Amino acid sequence: MTGILKVDQIQNNTGTEAINIDANGRPLIPNGKVPCFHVSLLDPRQTIAQATAATVVFNTTDFMHGWTMSSGILTCGSGAGGIYDINFRVRINSGSDGNWYARIMKNGGNLIGEYMQNEYYEYANVATLASIADGDTINATVYQNIASITNTIGGTDLGPNCYMYAHRISG
Repeated sequence: MTGILKVDQIQNNTGTEAINIDANGRPLIPNGKVPCFHVSLLDPRQTIAQATAATVVFNTTDFMHGWTMSSGILTCGSGAGGIYDINFRVRINSGSDGNWYARIMKNGGNLIGEYMQNEYYEYANVATLASIADGDTINATVYQNIASITNTIGGTDLGPNCYMYAHRISG
């Protein structure tokens, strides 16, 4: 048997609005934001000492849903766990060639993504999928060993030079 169901609102068992359907047929979930974040490191830039790995301390939050951040450490909130698409992009602000890497770390020590580089003023882009549980933490780290000098990350050239974002793709 086939039929047509015409509805513009679905309520939960207590009568509270759960889903609206707009005139184009798109479901709209009130307060139903997908757990995600987008953070950047703008000015002032962060200094990375030679032969040192450092956690990136992002200083701008574009949006954060279901996550919190403190000193560059992002924590997955209650009910926000799942499979995440995570991307970290960074550039060493140096005019010299040398070895450096960018990493995404989980829970302070588990490597979940890495990109190594041996060029100057080139971007490293780390993209990965990861299983993140409620309460797990992630952070971005940068290591540089370029010409025995201190270098910086962050700033802007037609947009941010250092940012990380993630969004849940599966619960």
